Amino acid sequence: MGHVVPPDLAPRRILVDTSAYFALVDRTDRHHSSAVSFVRSNEVPLVTTDLIVVEALNLVRVRLGQSHAIRLGSRLLNPAVTPVLKVSRIEGRL
Repeated sequence: MGHVVPPDLAPRRILVDTSAYFALVDRTDRHHSSAVSFVRSNEVPLVTTDLIVVEALNLVRVRLGQSHAIRLGSRLLNPAVTPVLKVSRIEGRL
C-alpha cells in the first residue's frame, strides 16, 4: 500500500476544466463574473491537463471564434499562468 500524505501536508492545487475556461472567456456566460472573481482572489495554484486545453480551445473557437481561442491559448500555454499536466496512455488506454 502506498504512503498516504495527510491532507494538511499535501500540496493543494485546483484542476481547472473546460467549463471554467469558457466562463472566463465568454462575457455572456452565466458564470463569467464569478469565474473572474475567483481567479482574481484565488491563492491556490491552478493546474490543467493537455486534454482540457485541447477541449477548451476547440469549444472557444467553435462558439466564440478563432481570435478568442488564440488569446486563450496564449494564456493556457504559458506555464507561469497555469501548468499543463500531460495525460499519458497507460497500457494503450487513457
